[in-house]
Amino acid sequence: MDAELAVKRKKSSDDHHVLLWQVILVLVVVCGMIVLNRVSAHDARLTIDFGDHQRAFEGEVIQNMTVLDALRASVAAGRINLTFEVAHDQTIITAFDGHSNPLGPGQISFTLNGQPINATEIHKIPVHPKDHIMVMLAGM
Repeated sequence: MDAELAVKRKKSSDDHHVLLWQVILVLVVVCGMIVLNRVSAHDARLTIDFGDHQRAFEGEVIQNMTVLDALRASVAAGRINLTFEVAHDQTIITAFDGHSNPLGPGQISFTLNGQPINATEIHKIPVHPKDHIMVMLAGM
């Protein structure tokens, strides 16, 4: 009888240890998720699709930031050549990463959170935290 009781106590103790480790694991995962969400709560992401590869950038959104501002910050960080002008309330990208022509419709396109946006209006489209901007270069 004593041996049987000792086995039951050991099993009960082992069950408590397993439960304790499960609770600790859940707390670590939850705390990690909270910390990661705080770090990126004010960030936006910009991905440039070159066709054969992509480059992604992430950074804090500042007040009154536009898609053009995010693009300029990203290309500066990535050491990518960008030449553009804003004339007659339109953005005209004349060179991107060594490619020029000027770039016209169909050669460069943008999406914001999966929705197409007009490349000539990127200087006035606002960027908000957690936005994802995609820049696609065709035939480059």
